[in-house]
Amino acid sequence: MAKIKAALTSDEFISEHRASPKDFTRCRTLTFATLVSSLARGMTRSLQGELDDFFGRLANRAHLVRAVSKSAFSQARQKLLPSAFRALNELLLSQWEQSVTVPRWHGFRLLAGDATTLRLPTLPEVIDEFGMHGDRWGGQTPLGPGLWPDGRDQRLARTRRSVGIEYPGTGDVGGQLGACAC
Repeated sequence: MAKIKAALTSDEFISEHRASPKDFTRCRTLTFATLVSSLARGMTRSLQGELDDFFGRLANRAHLVRAVSKSAFSQARQKLLPSAFRALNELLLSQWEQSVTVPRWHGFRLLAGDATTLRLPTLPEVIDEFGMHGDRWGGQTPLGPGLWPDGRDQRLARTRRSVGIEYPGTGDVGGQLGACAC
């Protein structure tokens, strides 16, 4: 956890994962680390209730603390790039893999694969964003982000932990996920 805390306060990490060079430069209540930590907690109640609870716990208080408004939180969230969570996930996974024995089968990590076919609505803004491709009935349908040309979304997960990982392959083999020696 020390490496994650160090990353969240590192000027290099912050500059790499903010929307503008001006973002997260002043000393505010919602620092980069505080914003990422509050988002990583997950939220089950109203936004303001979650924020009050988070800042109450941060201040070691038994009661809720109104430190920031939901509007300020939403504005700060717009300044954070999603790549921050991918980078933190990679850091967390590398720490985890160094601390445990990764299960192997004949020298390979055992991974589980799953796929689904996504059908996107044929709205002009969807077509502009993702483009079109031919479907199996001879028509045209929008192609979703990161999908294979036939509209399938494929993911791999480590077995026993159900941790999603990026698929390192570039295509499918015989309509199934290609073999992966990760």
